[in-house]
Amino acid sequence: MVTNVPGLEQRVAFITGVSGQDGSYLAELLLEKNYLVHGLARRRLLDDQVGLVLERLRSASVTFRLHYGDLTDTARILQLLQEIEPDEVYNLAALSHVSVSFQIPVTALNVNAIGTMNLLQCIVIAKLEKKTKLYQASTSEMFGNHGLKKLDENTPFQPVSPYAIGKLAAHLAAKSFRESRGMFIVSGFLFNHESPRRGRTFITRRITLKVAQMSLGLAETLVVANLDTTRDWGHARDYVQAMWLMMQCADPQDFVIATGQSHSVRTFIELAFQAIGKTIRWKGCGSEERGYLDHETQQASPTPAVVVDPSLESMRSSRVTDLCGDASKAASVLRWRPSWSFKV
Repeated sequence: MVTNVPGLEQRVAFITGVSGQDGSYLAELLLEKNYLVHGLARRRLLDDQVGLVLERLRSASVTFRLHYGDLTDTARILQLLQEIEPDEVYNLAALSHVSVSFQIPVTALNVNAIGTMNLLQCIVIAKLEKKTKLYQASTSEMFGNHGLKKLDENTPFQPVSPYAIGKLAAHLAAKSFRESRGMFIVSGFLFNHESPRRGRTFITRRITLKVAQMSLGLAETLVVANLDTTRDWGHARDYVQAMWLMMQCADPQDFVIATGQSHSVRTFIELAFQAIGKTIRWKGCGSEERGYLDHETQQASPTPAVVVDPSLESMRSSRVTDLCGDASKAASVLRWRPSWSFKV
């Protein structure tokens, strides 16, 4: 593993999308490694968990600086690149919610694809293509529905959502700039990764928040669209470490980052209830399936703790049902392995 050596010039990093889950963990990691870190956010930070983390970093560290702007604003991005002259750029900014991308597909494509192309072109205009390394945040959603047991760097792409289409366009743009201009650009095909800083609209946070509310008597029922979708879930703190390791390679390469294990939404819900000392019993099937707390199943008309409502996915004309990654290359080349397990 490469770290900054005392006495050498301090490295400068620029993180787009710093106000997201990954951006905040990455900022902390780079500060620990003695970087000067610049972060880009689209708006003033709200009093959510990530916002509070970044405010703490800004007030406690003179080496963390927060800027406001948008990837699609060419003048602003060019201005920041010329001022910062970063050694490393981590492009994490995106419209990252798959379901939302079906509702605003043009916006998803504009932010995820055109925004990335704008960033790449601005690096060239600023004459930084030989100095600045770029990490492009790609996604496992680009692989789509293959029916394969595990997906790796050689798996063909077949995106099924506007989010994934935009991300694939961004990935191909990054690959083109790497090959045509000799730029150091790496792409990480990251499978699902979670943490307490995950946005509240994502399924994992919706589950954990609702179960927490139910444990306090503040809610009665969790509603989900599908119980049998499976994902390869890891922890965001592990995955930003992989991002940094990719940028330390002698030559730019692309990597799948995953745990190699997939679990269903059903299993995630069961473990969430176990965390508060409850057991779920399932009854029915399909859209009629319900989950009941074990102690309530003896009641004449028990109130379900979990309800399936397929209409929640009505805006998604198609979805990826199963995703599981093969991170063998990352293990071999980067010596990266996840430190968090699914059940921790």
